[in-house]
Amino acid sequence: MKNLRNLTMGLVTAFFLVTACDKSEEPFTPTVEKEITRAEMQNKANPQDEEGAQHNDFLDYLVVHADVKQEISREKLVSLYKAFYASQKMEFNETEMRNLNLRLEAFGAMKIGGPYINPDLCKRFPGICNLTGTGPYNPVELLAPSNGGTAYERATKYLAAIRNEETKIMKNDDLTEDEKQIVLTYYAVARHSAAYWHNVAYVQKEKSGWYDVYSEAAAVAPCHLCDIANADASGAVIGGVIAGPPGAGAGAASVSAGVAAHKFLDWLFN
Repeated sequence: MKNLRNLTMGLVTAFFLVTACDKSEEPFTPTVEKEITRAEMQNKANPQDEEGAQHNDFLDYLVVHADVKQEISREKLVSLYKAFYASQKMEFNETEMRNLNLRLEAFGAMKIGGPYINPDLCKRFPGICNLTGTGPYNPVELLAPSNGGTAYERATKYLAAIRNEETKIMKNDDLTEDEKQIVLTYYAVARHSAAYWHNVAYVQKEKSGWYDVYSEAAAVAPCHLCDIANADASGAVIGGVIAGPPGAGAGAASVSAGVAAHKFLDWLFN
């Protein structure tokens, strides 16, 4: 009986030792991130949603038709705008040229790494700003890796939070229609921008022409995705106030390019 008991204990001990050994030798499986689809980026309830989609389309156009690792001139950027508009079967007339120049001048006044909303906007349009005077609520902190989970999970939480803010804006009777249009453009660009750069950073990687320049900046930024989403949305609202929401999405894409690859549009922010 004693021998049987010792044998049983030996087998149990061996079982646990083998099990522990097996667990320690299990290969590490890296997290496979999911791409955010165009449908997931959208909020069809927002009448300005197309501005966000145009923002992404212009970034796609830029990376194919320009060397984003090298600085380009203002004249070259203008020619890219004109060619992009033609590819989208949109007219680029004198009014569009004037609006683009106004946007570029406004974007040039923005300081990368600082508050992205021009405080003067809050004085002119108090209805679109937080009590702190820092602009529309943009919960970019949800995108930060410090929040845990996968990047896809963080991004989808962010998109849901933005849609919630859009619903509030559309129901807010204290805002004028012009103010609603500007803020809804801000949120449309924020949504699409965050999703676009999530896909570049976590899914497309080397397959995207933006990845190298994005990674270079991300290496020294706690949450580069946060920086870009915030700056893009700010670019949209500033451009929307100065020149009107139509075209604000493509205009904000210049900010996207400037934040993602500082050298590309170095002249714009310096």
